[in-house]
Amino acid sequence: MRGIFYFLLTCVLLTSSSYAGTLPPDRGIYWDYSWNYGLDGASLDNPDAALADLKAMGVKRVHIWLNDQPRTQRDIRCDQTFAYSSDWNRERAGKFVAALQSAGFHVALTISPWVTTQTYLDSLAHGPLLIARDAKKPVDIEYDMEANWTDGFQKALGKSCKSLINSQQAEAKLVAMTREISPRSQLGLSVAETYLNSHGALLKGSDWISPQAYRAGSVSDIWSALQAHHYERPVWFAISAQTKGFDKGEGPGLTRAQFAAEISAVASLQHKHTRQVPGYLIWGRREINSQFSDYGSDYLHGNQ
Repeated sequence: MRGIFYFLLTCVLLTSSSYAGTLPPDRGIYWDYSWNYGLDGASLDNPDAALADLKAMGVKRVHIWLNDQPRTQRDIRCDQTFAYSSDWNRERAGKFVAALQSAGFHVALTISPWVTTQTYLDSLAHGPLLIARDAKKPVDIEYDMEANWTDGFQKALGKSCKSLINSQQAEAKLVAMTREISPRSQLGLSVAETYLNSHGALLKGSDWISPQAYRAGSVSDIWSALQAHHYERPVWFAISAQTKGFDKGEGPGLTRAQFAAEISAVASLQHKHTRQVPGYLIWGRREINSQFSDYGSDYLHGNQ
């Protein structure tokens, strides 16, 4: 009951503030690659439960995380090609995209590139990019960039890998290839705040950005950094509702109060920059579960 009271109070405070009379920011969610709900064949043949749950969460965008980041530099190989995580494959993802679009959701495919070689680029061209190309309605393509595709990370492959492309050149090739293969797609960049300056070609070539606002005060700090880059395209702040279950070495997640403060910060920015700040994304469908979050599911299903 305290959780429900908290969010009702937050809603009242927002409505009585300077945001009164304005529309709340749009909301999206990352469908985390490792969350099995909706991935098995039976669920995809009859996805009504998954679609109903998404509607109950008040989301308008669904970002399907097709693969994970490489955990360490040792995970990448010179001859690597794109590989789907968990139970995803091209056919299954295509069916889920179609079901989401038929239900009125806007869809983005989130891809974490691993190695800067032409072989890897070709595997994207003949794999996940075709899902977007073949969809009935436009599908966004979002590239998730952290340490991956930085020169230092790639050089861990050693001198034996003769086919490495400079990271910025690889990003420029990726942008051009994406536009050619799926011209209806808007190109997004998901990026950790730490690596914002490491992915200049994608930052320049993107139609929108989804910076990872995963710590208290991130929204304000990231906005300042984007202003320094003169970034004037749409910004979808990704905000984590995870509070527990982190891997060893990862910091604590946002508390309930910190999470509410970041959402309020997005609403404040949207009030001043309506066209550039359309809304926010929640990380993620797996992380809002009670195993990982004290409030995530309640927040989304409460439609606050």
